[in-house]
Order: sequence, then C-alpha cells, then structure tokens
Amino acid sequence: MTTVPHDGRRRFPDIRAFLARQGALFCAAAVVVVAVHLAIFLAGVYVSPVNFDEAYVLQSPANFVKGLGWGSYDWQTGGPIVLFDPITSTGPTALVPVAASFALFGVGIEQARWVMLLWYALFVGGAWTLGHKMAGRWAGLAVAVATLALNTRVDFPSSVIFGPAEVLGEIPAVSLILLAVLLLRRHPQLAGLALGLAAMAKLAALLAVPVLALALLFVPRASWGVLWVRVRRGPELARRFASAVVLGLWVVVPVGLWEVVKLLGLGWTAYKQNLKGNLAFFGRSGSGVTGTRVTDFSGRIDKYQLSWFIPSWLATLIFVATAVIVVGLLVLAIVTWRRGGSLPGRVGAPEFAVAAIFLGYMIWWIFLANSLFARQSFPGMLLGGPITAAFVCVAAGVAWRTRHLIGRIAAVGLIAAWGVVAVTQAVRHVEKSFSDETYTRAEQVAAAQFIEDEFPQGIQSLDYWQNPELTFLSGVDSVPFPAEDDSRPLVLSPLHAQLIPGQYREALNDDCVDFLYSQDGFVVCTVAPSD
Repeated sequence: MTTVPHDGRRRFPDIRAFLARQGALFCAAAVVVVAVHLAIFLAGVYVSPVNFDEAYVLQSPANFVKGLGWGSYDWQTGGPIVLFDPITSTGPTALVPVAASFALFGVGIEQARWVMLLWYALFVGGAWTLGHKMAGRWAGLAVAVATLALNTRVDFPSSVIFGPAEVLGEIPAVSLILLAVLLLRRHPQLAGLALGLAAMAKLAALLAVPVLALALLFVPRASWGVLWVRVRRGPELARRFASAVVLGLWVVVPVGLWEVVKLLGLGWTAYKQNLKGNLAFFGRSGSGVTGTRVTDFSGRIDKYQLSWFIPSWLATLIFVATAVIVVGLLVLAIVTWRRGGSLPGRVGAPEFAVAAIFLGYMIWWIFLANSLFARQSFPGMLLGGPITAAFVCVAAGVAWRTRHLIGRIAAVGLIAAWGVVAVTQAVRHVEKSFSDETYTRAEQVAAAQFIEDEFPQGIQSLDYWQNPELTFLSGVDSVPFPAEDDSRPLVLSPLHAQLIPGQYREALNDDCVDFLYSQDGFVVCTVAPSD
C-alpha cells in the first residue's frame, strides 16, 4: 500500500469538485432557491412597512441601549417605561441580538431587521436539512422552497407579519423547533435547549415540547445523559423515558435564567406583579386557557384555508392528501420495522413528530384558542409547507422503488403536482413581498420625518393606539389624546382608519383644527385646547 506524504498543512475542500459532484442542474436550482429567499428577505429589510406589533416590541432593545432599561412605554398611558413589559409577546431570544445590533450600529429598523437573517437562514437551512435526510438532496431543495407556502399577511390589518425580516418571534421560534427536531436523535439535551429558546421567542412554541418528548420514546437509545455524564444501564425503554425527561429539563434552563434576570432587575415585589401580568396577558391574548372560546369554527377553518398562497380548495385537497400520505407511511414504517427494516432515508418518530406539531397547532387554534388571529399558530403553521413537501418526496420515492408502472406513474405525478404548487406559491410570495397593502414604508418614513423635525416634544395618539410605528421611526414619544400638553399635535395613521374608523373620522371632523401634514392617510394636526 502506497501512502501519500502529508505536508502538515490544512486542506480546504475543493469547491469545483464539490459542484461537479452535485451536478449543474441541481446547483442552478439551488442558486435560484437561494436568490428567491434573499429577494424576499431584502424586500422585508428595505421595502415592507413597520407594523404595530414589531414597532412595539422594538422599544425594549431600543430603550435598553439608551440606558432606560429593558421595557416599553405603557401602551395605555404613553409612559412611564414598564420594565419587562408583559405585553411584549416577542421574547429575548429574538430581541437580545437586536439590542446588540442597536448598540453596534445605532437604533433603526434596518439595523433590527438584518438580525433576522440569522433566524431566517436557520429556518430555511433546517428545512433543507430535514428534507435532505428524509428523501435526498432534491427533496431538501423542495422543502426549502416549501417554506414560502404560508401567507403571513392573512390577518391584515389586525395582526400581520409582512415578511420574514420583521422582528417578531414566529420565525425564530419555528427555526429553533426545526433545530430541535434535527438534534432530537443524538442530542436530546440540545434539542431541549433549542425548544426553551424557541419558547422565549414565542411562548406558543411550548406546544411542540410534549410532541417531541413523546417522539423520544420511540427513538432507540443506547444511553442517556445530562451534560457530560452518560448512563448506559437499565432497560432501553427506561433510557428513552429518561431522555424525554432530560429534554423537558433543558427546556426550563433558558427560561429559568431569564426569570432570574428579571428578578434581579425588578426586585421581588415588582417581579411578582410582573408574573401576574404575564399570566393575565397569556390568559386574555387568545390562548384559550380561560375557557372563553370562539365557536365560529367554520370561520376559523376558512381563514386557515386562506392562509396559503394557493386557492382554498387546493389547500384543503393538499391537506387531505398529505394526511393520507403521512398515515400510509406511518403504517408502512410500523410494518417495515416489525420485519426488521426501515423506510428509505431517515423517516422515523422525529419526522412524524413534525407533522404532529403542525396538526396540533391547527387543532389548538381552530378549536381551543379564543383569538381570531391565525398568526397565533404560525410557529406550527410555518412547518405545514415544509413537512408536506418532505412527505410527498418520501411517498414518491417509495412509489418509485416498487418498480411497477403504476407506482412510477404515481411518483412522477406526485412530484410534478407538487412542483407546480411550489412554483406557484414561490411566485405569489415574491409578488406579495414587493406589493403594498394600504401604506408603504416610504410613506411612514416621510410622516415620521415631519414629526421628528417639527415636534420633537412628542405627539398625541388616539386611545391606546400609541402609534409605535411612527414613534420608533421618529424617535419621539406619544401620549393618549387628549393630552394636557397642547403643544403636541394629534397624529392619525391609515391603521387607525382601518381598525377604529369611527374614532378616526370623529378626530378628523371634530378634533383637528389646523392640518399640518396630510398625506396617504397619515395626518398631523393641531387640536383645540383641552378644558
């Protein structure tokens, strides 16, 4: 045997050899997929408007870097700052990196949104990895495209996500849930840590914890451990159960550390009040734990069908077909396992758990939650497109391997049908990303610039709608109308016209005296002195 001498220097992979092995067609397709995702993300950074929820949660990192503490201005009174505000539903997993960006590059919407590229890349990359492990590299590409299936603007104007660049907790939460699925087999501790961080991005992510803990009971386990300690003794079922317990314990770790930070920052008395505020907000913000549920199930199902970039009838058809495929593959997996084999690729409990997570969020939101906003279930709904694509590819692979003509026709039909759906969704998603609803970022910036130049002392806003979009962009504060300080103008926005049209018209007709700025639905006016 001849050995090749090594000069001791590190050898880097030959990128040309790698590309040659992948094939020109696959590389070209991958470049197109990456370009589509990048275009959608850049539209979010530079084009999409700043929405109410995003601007509100950005107060915490903005105030923190200004030395005012981690909190936001009271949304009903306009002040003072409420530390660790329970109303801020997007948690520190998403916002702490934004605070670091603000500290390094200044406070601004673009500085905040560029941070979300890390989470979006983790989401798309995790989806690709899941598909690749289940059915090969082309399946990975199909699953990466399928991350574009969900229309996150379905709740407009009430509670909307314009795109993946917005600083909200849904994309970080779903990306960490996917990471937990990928880590589940070999590293249940790290999977639990990822789930804990997901819950700190969006509390609804906790719904994934029992599903993945249950999945661990079906994953062969030679040992279990905590930190560096490994235990190999005992029956295998006990080791599996211990791994599920360890996963749950690691979920608690990041959450517990954040609670310690809050306790140190607030003190015991204020911390207890903060906990009560968190529980109250959780109870009234749509979780359904209070027992007050909406009974309009048909309306919720209709909205669910409209939440995809395809016609509602086609969404229903795909859901039913996917359910049949998943159940069929589950039965086939059980039969194959009893015979000592397995399905092609890596399809086991963790992968079926992703489908269960998607189904669980759907059932929770339609039948248990009391919020009308489909956005509440987005940490699970965002998995719908990817897991559907993954199982379609697995089913096509199984059908193709039957070597029968009918099986191969079915395989080609499945892939062709899914290809048409995926391309349609991607095109419509790109179009939506560059389209306007009723107002644009440029219009927001123009109004904010006028306010910053003319009224640095602050503004008045209708009711509890404190115009967080304009206050964030302008850097001024806001108080509810009518305010004692008559030097503050009243500011109205298109969002007021859509969500509280009666108050908007009344303010225009009865309260405004001199109109200082009126453009594209944004109005700045003086008001009569309060009595």
